[in-house]
Amino acid sequence: MTYTDSKYIVVQNTYLNGNASSVRYGLALVEEEDGELTVLESVSDLSPMLERVRELADMCNTLQLDPIHLNEITQDFLNV
Repeated sequence: MTYTDSKYIVVQNTYLNGNASSVRYGLALVEEEDGELTVLESVSDLSPMLERVRELADMCNTLQLDPIHLNEITQDFLNV
């Protein structure tokens, strides 16, 4: 399967615990067709730091990362 019209984006997850909440960011590979986004692959809960995940998304887009490597690249990201 090829993902020619796809891109990696940052996704935000908000977790609630009683009166407290925390925000964490993940990565999703999406495809846009007719103005609608479809999530093809995703990894949530990578970091509480938006800029780090944004840099990862930019790198994946620049390198045109094949989604088969998404789990490997996110494991490397978590181990830095």
